[in-house]
Amino acid sequence: MKKNKFKLSRNEIILISIFLFFLVWLIILLILRNYSEICESYVRNYSNPIVSFITSITSYIHFSLTEICILFAIIVCISSLVLFIVFMIKKHFRIAIHIISSVFVFVLGVSTCYVSLSGLNYNRAPINLKLYEEEVDSSSYNGIVKYFIDDFNYCSSTLEYLDNGMVKMPYTLDQLNNIMINEYKKLDSNNYFATYTGKGKPLISSYIFSQLHITGMSFSLLGEANINMLNSNHDYPFTLAHELAHQKGVMREEDANLTALYICLTSDLPYLRYSAYMRSIGSLLDLLNYTNIKDNYKNVYETINKNILTDMQVSSQYMASFNLIGEVGAFFNNIYLTLFGNGGINAYDDVPIIVDTGEKDENGNIIYDIEFSPYQKLYFELYYNG
Repeated sequence: MKKNKFKLSRNEIILISIFLFFLVWLIILLILRNYSEICESYVRNYSNPIVSFITSITSYIHFSLTEICILFAIIVCISSLVLFIVFMIKKHFRIAIHIISSVFVFVLGVSTCYVSLSGLNYNRAPINLKLYEEEVDSSSYNGIVKYFIDDFNYCSSTLEYLDNGMVKMPYTLDQLNNIMINEYKKLDSNNYFATYTGKGKPLISSYIFSQLHITGMSFSLLGEANINMLNSNHDYPFTLAHELAHQKGVMREEDANLTALYICLTSDLPYLRYSAYMRSIGSLLDLLNYTNIKDNYKNVYETINKNILTDMQVSSQYMASFNLIGEVGAFFNNIYLTLFGNGGINAYDDVPIIVDTGEKDENGNIIYDIEFSPYQKLYFELYYNG
């Protein structure tokens, strides 16, 4: 008796064809992402317009589609795993393989589409926001820092504070969205950024995201910028500006942070500038450590409005209260950023490069060679040319 030869069904042939299509597409994208000029051209001419088009449609939906898709994906994966186990127990191996293969192809397809709209952005040209690249003498640090601290204190004086010491959010999310759309018009002439500015959507599952220490989330396939509604009150403008920057083609975290700082710091609205200062004041004050003036940092720090210092402390304690699975969120975020060549979660840090030259000035003070951080260069630019 002849044995029946194994023959692929029509559905199996279709599944394999789809798998190969996505696999080849993904391999091509991964090769292209090694070439910065190609990435830059691709993002400006293809992915940015596509994401802007998607965003212009999904912006009319006022709830987070991303959350729905995440929930759907979890249900599908769990259900598929259960069915796979059931059919394996029943020795229906072909059906079990069909199920797990379909899930794998679906995940591969979504991943490939995501890489096509966001993956190449990580390797595009450096962001072209104007930064101060000239040398700044350490004798100027004190005056520069005091200039911005005075504005920080002014912003604080115009805002109200809650009984617990946290600043009061003066706008609804919808109002803040409209404000941010207007603020982003400052970059309309800069073709590094996509043309359309969407709106941030509130996350219904904000409590879970808070426990994961995630303040916001961007998903280009749906053109959405999602905002954790349990953030510290001072953090909403900066987080919203950051997530919108992702939707406008800026995927590297340090660049999205720099864009958010620029958008908020150059605003006429005190609440937005307040948010920017709260996120970047450490980088500004750090300059005072290299003035060779004893207690300079301490003396300037003490000029900061007490309401600001209280807000910093209270907000820090508030965010630290979400401590159930924070390490889990950091772990997966680090994997994601590492895979895309973004340096892991360290990409969020604004760090200058400080080198002790081994030399001393005529007064015996150490001479440092400093490569200023992006935040510091932006502060210098706004101080000298803003």
